[in-house]
Amino acid sequence: MSIIHLPNGIGDTLGDVLATTKPLEVNGNVWYCHYGTGTDAVSPAGQNRQAPLKTLGQANTNAANGDIIVLMDGHTETLTSALLFTKDLTIVGAGSSGGRPTVRFINNSAAASLFTVSASGLVQFRNIWFAAQTQACSAAKIIVNTANGSVVINGCYFEGGAYDADWQLEIVNSEVVLIKNTTFISTATSVATQPKGAIGTEIGTAIAVCLMDGVTVSGGTYGWSNYHAIELVNQPPTYVAIENCSLLLGSDVKIHSIALGYVSFSTQTGGCRIDWDGVSGLI
Repeated sequence: MSIIHLPNGIGDTLGDVLATTKPLEVNGNVWYCHYGTGTDAVSPAGQNRQAPLKTLGQANTNAANGDIIVLMDGHTETLTSALLFTKDLTIVGAGSSGGRPTVRFINNSAAASLFTVSASGLVQFRNIWFAAQTQACSAAKIIVNTANGSVVINGCYFEGGAYDADWQLEIVNSEVVLIKNTTFISTATSVATQPKGAIGTEIGTAIAVCLMDGVTVSGGTYGWSNYHAIELVNQPPTYVAIENCSLLLGSDVKIHSIALGYVSFSTQTGGCRIDWDGVSGLI
């Protein structure tokens, strides 16, 4: 068993499980990444902070089920090819405020989605800034397609990208999806380049539970006048809970054909459309 002590300043962001007063116990290995100081060429790089790996892709390749990948303070990486996560991993940003690790996405309007999560267990993303290199990135930043697996996104920030064609976070298949204390914002420079929405479901096999707590969604200057900020329609979860969320600047929610749901907004400036279509109802 390994124990890692994350730097001060991110405990509040990540919650008790990663608070600096409570070291994170890891049954697997810990892989460290820093794009500025690391290297992917030397083995066994990545096993300590003094000799980190350079890229998240290499860490993903090296890691095994149950491992943790730590993106170190100041890590900034621009992906030039898609990453597929097939293992049960926790990817943690160890920086705070201006040093929060950033993963940028390629400038290509025809690009495939940059992260696809297909692990059958649990994959977690914590305290990471996901940013499009420019607005012209039409595919979703993260696609969740895990079949019987689950995904946790906690304390992250999604900015720009996915213009007109897709959501910033797209859920296809999953047992459980938890999105907590995460911000989605459009940085569109025109209505035509705004994202389809922040969070959406696509036609797939099954989504059992989708939970959102403390999520902030902003349409930016142009809002999401043509789309819904959160749209759980094409493959709606069986159970949805949206609590303590803030919808800003023209954002709204569309939920269709779910069995049971709970919705509560702490701040809302857009409309909220709930279409139950003959299902059980709203708690």
